[in-house]
Amino acid sequence: MPTRAGTPAASDPDAREALVAARAQRWGDTSANRAAALQAIREIQKSGITSANGIARELTARRVLTPTGSSTWSPAQVQRLLRAA
Repeated sequence: MPTRAGTPAASDPDAREALVAARAQRWGDTSANRAAALQAIREIQKSGITSANGIARELTARRVLTPTGSSTWSPAQVQRLLRAA
């Protein structure tokens, strides 16, 4: 099966291993940011803001980092994090 130029073939174990290593190096361990974000989300929910959009706005205003280290939140990120929790 052809792949896009520059995209490692999914069936190549060496390429897959390199991709996993590159992602780990770029993002590192996201569990600390994830835990802090979940704690902040719970506090925001207790204050009465329950929509994903409202929570995302509040997280961004509080400058809480996303699991990957960004300071800008989207409603989809909030929903993913809550589903995974």
